[in-house]
Amino acid sequence: MLHLKEGSKDGIANYIIYRNIGLFVAGFIGAFLAFWRSKSLSRQATVAEQGHITERIIRASEQLGSPEVHVRIGAIYTLWRTATDTNLEADKSMILDMLCAYIRSPTENHANKNSLSLKDNYGIIRKKNTEEKIRDDVQICLNLLCKKIVELDLSSPYHCNLKNSFLKNSDLREADLTKADLTGAKLTGAKLPGADLTGAKLGDAYLTGAKLGDAYLTGADLRKADLREADLMWADLRWADLTGADLREAYLREAYLTGADLRWADLTGAKLTGADLTKADLTGADLTGAKLGDAYLRGAYLTQADLTGADLTCADLTGADLTGADLTEADLSWAKVGGANLMEANLTEADLGGANFLMTNLWTIPKINKEFNTVTAVKINTTQRNILTKCLQLRDKNKTS
Repeated sequence: MLHLKEGSKDGIANYIIYRNIGLFVAGFIGAFLAFWRSKSLSRQATVAEQGHITERIIRASEQLGSPEVHVRIGAIYTLWRTATDTNLEADKSMILDMLCAYIRSPTENHANKNSLSLKDNYGIIRKKNTEEKIRDDVQICLNLLCKKIVELDLSSPYHCNLKNSFLKNSDLREADLTKADLTGAKLTGAKLPGADLTGAKLGDAYLTGAKLGDAYLTGADLRKADLREADLMWADLRWADLTGADLREAYLREAYLTGADLRWADLTGAKLTGADLTKADLTGADLTGAKLGDAYLRGAYLTQADLTGADLTCADLTGADLTGADLTEADLSWAKVGGANLMEANLTEADLGGANFLMTNLWTIPKINKEFNTVTAVKINTTQRNILTKCLQLRDKNKTS
């Protein structure tokens, strides 16, 4: 009896073990099947969602070609909503590329270009709506791309490709155009105050009369850009490339141009009062009649620059290189010229009243290098004339020895 009891106990124990193993295996298989089914359903939902996203993109892209402006605007907002709904970075980038391509397409407002005319009660023809500007749908595209892109939560910055776009009189105030490609873009009269154009490509761009006050253009490429009469007051142009740029009559009051490349740029009549041009390269630049009063030109390169009639009152030219520069009739009164290199510079009729020439290289100024009395061709006070005369005497003594 004792033996049977013990045997039955072992059988029950084994049964319980096998049962537990079976339940575990069954549970594992069930869990695996449930996981597989969940993944399958998730995959199907993703495929369906992507199909729906694709369908929305295709439909919206077709509507972009509509002749009706309200349809095109609706398509733009549909694409943007799609970009915010999708979780795929590739979809977001694709939609942004589509919007950029739409802006790059011919967007000139012909209704504005071909100005309408009306007759008033007296039969006099009056022009109406003569201002040329971009279309409303394109402006909406710009607002979304440059001001609301943070809504897309992109993992890496997106740089707009707006090369050769027609953006005349567009509103881009405080727009984010960091490293954007705006090469050859028509931005005449555009409003860009406070815009971030750091590292942007603006070579050959048309920015005539553009409003760029307080804009960030650090390291921007502005080679041969047309910036005539542009407002660049307080703009940050440090280390920007402005080689050959047209800046005639541009307003650059207190602009930051430290280290900027302005070689062969045309700055005729430009207003640069109080601008910071420390170590800027102005080799061969045309600064005829430019306003440079109180400007900082420490260590600037002005070799062969044309400064005829320029206003340099109280300007800081300490250590500047003015080799071969033309300063005919320039106003250098009370300017700091200490340590500057004026070799071969032309100072005919220049006003140097009160200027500080301490440690300045005056050895070979053409208009005062032959006879001491030719110093009178330069407007200076008696003390300065005596200093220049002594310099010339010392130079001639060194030559003969």
